[in-house]
Amino acid sequence: MLRCLASLLLVFGIVLLAQPAEASSDFSCGPGYTLVQREYNGCNNSAILGPGNDTRANLLLLMHDAHPQSASRYDKRGTALFEWRSIRSNFFPDPDYGESGYPYRENSRCGSNDDGKAAYESAVNSAQGVSAEEKATLIAIRNKYEPECAEFGMREVAYKITMDGINSPAARELAAYLRGAFGFYDGDFVAAAKDFASLSNAKNSWVRETALYMAARTELNRAQETAFDEYGSFAGAKAIDQSIVGAAESGFGAYLKTYPQGSYAASARGLLRRVYWLSGNMAKLAASYRAQLGGTGKLTQADLAEEIDLKLLPLFGNGVEAGDPVMLAVMDLMRMRDFGGYGEKRITRAELESQRAIFAKQPELFDYLLAAQSFYVDGRPADVLKIIPDAARQSRMSYLQFSRQALRGLALEAVKDSNARGFWQQLLGGSALPYQRPAVELGLAMNMERGNALDAIFATGSAIEDTDVRQILLQNVAGPELLRKAAVDKSRPAHEREVALFTLLFKRLSQGQYAGFVEDLNLTPAGAATEGWFYDLRESEKLPVGMFKAGGKKGEFACPHVKDSAATLTKAPADIRSRLCVAEFLRLNGFDNSVFDTAPEADELGGTKSRFSGSAMSRLEVYKSVIVNTKAPAGDRAYAMYRAVWCYGPSGINSCGGKGVDIAQRKAWYNQLKREYPNSEWAKKLRYFW
Repeated sequence: MLRCLASLLLVFGIVLLAQPAEASSDFSCGPGYTLVQREYNGCNNSAILGPGNDTRANLLLLMHDAHPQSASRYDKRGTALFEWRSIRSNFFPDPDYGESGYPYRENSRCGSNDDGKAAYESAVNSAQGVSAEEKATLIAIRNKYEPECAEFGMREVAYKITMDGINSPAARELAAYLRGAFGFYDGDFVAAAKDFASLSNAKNSWVRETALYMAARTELNRAQETAFDEYGSFAGAKAIDQSIVGAAESGFGAYLKTYPQGSYAASARGLLRRVYWLSGNMAKLAASYRAQLGGTGKLTQADLAEEIDLKLLPLFGNGVEAGDPVMLAVMDLMRMRDFGGYGEKRITRAELESQRAIFAKQPELFDYLLAAQSFYVDGRPADVLKIIPDAARQSRMSYLQFSRQALRGLALEAVKDSNARGFWQQLLGGSALPYQRPAVELGLAMNMERGNALDAIFATGSAIEDTDVRQILLQNVAGPELLRKAAVDKSRPAHEREVALFTLLFKRLSQGQYAGFVEDLNLTPAGAATEGWFYDLRESEKLPVGMFKAGGKKGEFACPHVKDSAATLTKAPADIRSRLCVAEFLRLNGFDNSVFDTAPEADELGGTKSRFSGSAMSRLEVYKSVIVNTKAPAGDRAYAMYRAVWCYGPSGINSCGGKGVDIAQRKAWYNQLKREYPNSEWAKKLRYFW
């Protein structure tokens, strides 16, 4: 009746457990778009087993190698870098998992109510010696019941049932089971335990088996009543009556001995792991996980990875030994992270060598750990080339095989080997599993970007197909001609074309290429969006490429269409009103502190010098130049003073770019505006300086 409760209780445990340090909390994103992830970053997992990956991701990739999933199950491509929820939903699509990466399932014993109804109805309909009227009555009673579970305690008002017309012995067994189930749901575990115990010799085989299973479940839930503090955190084994935990363990053991292949066998084994956790028996818990890694049964690899990650991995080194090469490898990779000077001890070559016997049956995994330690910890990429031979021409690779070759590619880059590009190209052929090819494309694209082959990345027939990689390069380093070509390339996705055109028009305008801006406005497609979010071009659903052609938002400075201002500046580059109006367009349409104000680091994709000449306009510098121009029209000069002061308002931090000024200068501008243009609307509006 309650076979899905194992997964529900598993999730409940995951939610309530304290987060393991440096493991899986995806609260921030650090290192940028690169395959070399030395620090933990939950946003930038890759198909390459590595220290920067979420421990769950590394574990799942290794588990996938041992038990590959059906090829039709998942998106075969994926992305170069991804979050845990991406690989989880890709490998194991689950309607109970939302976009947040956390389950929608109700985390309580009541979460199985719907499945329970169906199982009970099936059992009743197939029961012998029960009249049609009795069956209808029992099913109606079960369907009417709706549990209202408190987190652990009893329901305030227990559900009362009457079973008039239930007379046959067979029907009474089914009715007694219902009383126990309702007591369990209501939190009356003592009463439920008595009802289930009374059915140990039931003639109905479904009732007998399910009652035995539920008797153990009842003891487990009773044990949990004191297991968690007021904040939902695990209070520790000492807070629990261990005699009750022992009864639960005995109950599940009895069930598995009687029904080793029973309907609830997988669930019982899963709940035994929870028993071990509640009892503090980490040795048994570790052994249970090792057995699960050998064959996960009905528990998905993703669920198992999350459970191991949260319950067991944080305990290694505290009297708990991995024993299993896969779990040990995951912990070794975590200890290769750059912890940013927080005193964490990184794993040494000597420590790895001491583990050699554990990896006796997995020498390729052990060699990979040695190579990864040399690369990430000791900073000796040349050692990687000695440890891992070139096998890039494989037709298909497991995640371990792929990681070995990808790490070799990174080592070739680190030692500046001229054959690195050819190596990445050869590696493309066997990169067939999800996330593998995009990772290779990222490595190849970074090599080509730094090798002055940017145009080749966007040429017809290019091996670089990953749109994230292409969009980062378009936004950060592509020049105007490449952006023009990309903006009209109908063979590419619409969003990629939008990124190219949006970047082209912004950079043309902000860098003073006014003739090019006016000309390139003609590339704007009919019906292009004029409003939208663009603080992350790749994540924006629809970029507002039409804002430039439409003229954008209008302010209080009475500017003409931005196209007209740009056209004027092509003939008169020093025209004061037009320069102020271009600055006004950028201000009003949200380009202050925009995505274009930051660039990737030198060792990240898009980190080379932009192929766009010049630098972006600073509104503050425009205002400064007008303020010092005593021949500027009074209205323009007054507005420049007003806006220059407002560059710092109200935070006191410059939002206009350019070289900042101190508060004394802002005060001087404020006083100058009030003194020289006291009757202007700008002097009247400006009440403070910051």
